[in-house]
Amino acid sequence: MEPESKAQAAPRPAPPPLEIGMSASELIDRGFAGGTAAALRTAAEQLLAILTTPETTVALLLDDDSLAGGTARAAALPLMAGGYVDWIVTRGEILYADALHALGCRPYPPPPEVRANAEQALREILALPDFQATRGSAWFHRALGEQLRAREKALGIAHASLLSSASEYGVPVHNAEPGAGRLAACIAELALHGNRLGLDASNDINQAAAILNRARTHERACAVLAFGAGPALRLMRVIPGHLAALLGLAQPHRYDKVLQLAPPSALAAASGDTEQTAACFSAAVDASIALPLLTSYALDRAAPRPPKRLAPAGADLLDQLRQDCLQATLRRATQFDRG
Repeated sequence: MEPESKAQAAPRPAPPPLEIGMSASELIDRGFAGGTAAALRTAAEQLLAILTTPETTVALLLDDDSLAGGTARAAALPLMAGGYVDWIVTRGEILYADALHALGCRPYPPPPEVRANAEQALREILALPDFQATRGSAWFHRALGEQLRAREKALGIAHASLLSSASEYGVPVHNAEPGAGRLAACIAELALHGNRLGLDASNDINQAAAILNRARTHERACAVLAFGAGPALRLMRVIPGHLAALLGLAQPHRYDKVLQLAPPSALAAASGDTEQTAACFSAAVDASIALPLLTSYALDRAAPRPPKRLAPAGADLLDQLRQDCLQATLRRATQFDRG
């Protein structure tokens, strides 16, 4: 995905000097005037435009391992609570660190004995009967989040994990690379001892297509907020073309807006794909810096949005996608017979 044209906007008046006690949003508006800072301010303004359109389905991509130390959790919790994001796609390392945090594994990185205790607690959860099946990662993370919430309460942890909060707010969480990272290794280790838990990547792709299909038919708008540029972004690139193939569309239903913030090297590696988004703005900035700043900006400047609670509706969304696929197949067959 390539950045939008960098045409210069009308000159801005000189901002007043910075002051003691300014909020992060005031700092961005008044102090981010040039270079990378100006790009962050532009991203913040475009984020605000997305979030002030309640019908837009917003996907949050936590796509950089630098977010695993707690940055992802600190930002995602208020964004989910306020209805600002409806869907999360991330990677296994972030989810693994989040699960261990919920099981008492702190500080980050933790001492070896603390990590070992938390990892054993995670194995015990994954050995429960409810997890003895092959499922999509959204189902798995919702079930795991429910278990983690109970453990958090038992441990007296005040700040809930990303997964437990997502299960509470009905936000589906997909692992873009279910076969990689320490979470996958933990599942593989348990499989050697008879555990039947498995993650179905094809289910994730269809579930993601079902969410985009809902946005296409109900809201008619879907935006992507990408912090980092890795497997989550690659997964999101697959979805519009997959949905178009299922429904027999001549052109994919593109994401209406993509904000992409990642280090320069990651942006360079991810560039060159413009087919699946109508408008993409990219800023070369570390995701661990951009995420908390833009989260603070959103909380200050945008009113909370009604939650869409897509996770509990996952099965219904897949059923609707199947019906739409069947109708598309019947239409194509009718057109063929007439031809």
